[in-house]
Amino acid sequence: MKKVFFLFMLSGIFMVSLSRDNDTLTDKKGTPVLPQGGDFGFGISANPILSYIGNIFHESGSNSLYLSLPGGSLYGKYFLNAKSALRFKLDLLYTSETISNDVVNDLNNNGTVTDVMKDNDTEITFSLGYEKRKGSNRLQFFYGGELNLGFSKQKTTYSYGNSFSVNNINPTTTLDFQSGANYRTSNRPLENLSSSGIGVGARGFAGIEYFILPKISVGGEFGLGYTHYFGGKEVDAEESWDFLDNEYTSDLTELAKSKTIAASDISSGMLFFMFYF
Repeated sequence: MKKVFFLFMLSGIFMVSLSRDNDTLTDKKGTPVLPQGGDFGFGISANPILSYIGNIFHESGSNSLYLSLPGGSLYGKYFLNAKSALRFKLDLLYTSETISNDVVNDLNNNGTVTDVMKDNDTEITFSLGYEKRKGSNRLQFFYGGELNLGFSKQKTTYSYGNSFSVNNINPTTTLDFQSGANYRTSNRPLENLSSSGIGVGARGFAGIEYFILPKISVGGEFGLGYTHYFGGKEVDAEESWDFLDNEYTSDLTELAKSKTIAASDISSGMLFFMFYF
C-alpha cells in the first residue's frame, strides 16, 4: 500500500510540473519559491501518515500511528548555494511493549497468576551528507551521498507467576505472549538482549522534490547503503530445573558478534515534507 501511495504522489507531481513549466520562481508577492544559498531546511517523514491512511482502507491492517520512525524521521539541510546543500539526518526509533497473561496457579487450581513480558527496542542513526540539485522550475532532482553512524538494541525480559520449586519442577508458563498459549515446562527464558554495537556506513541517494508553495515542498527519495557493525553482542538468560542435582538453576550465554549489511530502500522509498527558511 505504501508503494501505491508513493507512485501515485510521484505521478501527480510530475503531471503538475509539466503543466506549470512556465511559472516563475516567485509567487505573486515576489517571494522566491526555491531555497537559496544560506537557507536552512527542516524535514519530516511522510511515510507514517500514508501508512495510517492506507490502513484505514485495509480491514486487517493496524491503525496505529507511530511518530518515531526509521528511514528519515527528522532531517535538515543547509544550502551552500542554490544547487548544493549539506544534509543532516537523525533516525530515531523507540518502542516499548508490555504484555501480561494470566495462567493457572499451580499451587491453587482455583486461582491464577500473571506472567509478564517487557520488550524494548531502540534504534538511533545519525547521517551527514552532501546533496547536488538539478532543475530550474518547481520540480527539482537531487542526488548525493552520506556517511552514517548508528546503534540499535533490543531487550526482552520475562517474569513468571509460577516459580520453580521442589514441589513444582515444571511450572505452568506462557509459551506465546501474543496468543496467550501456556504449558508446563522445565526451562524458560528470562532475558534476551541483542545489541548491534556501533554501525559505520555510507549511502548513496537520489530523489525528486516539488515545491507546492514558496520554500515548502513534498518529495521522495531512494537509496542504497552499506554498513558494518562492530562491538555487538547477544545475551540469553534462562532458568530451569536441574533434574540431576534436583535444584533450581539459571544460565547466562553471551556471544560477541559483528555484521555487515548492504541494503536498499528502493522498494519502499522515503516520502517527506520540507520547510525552508
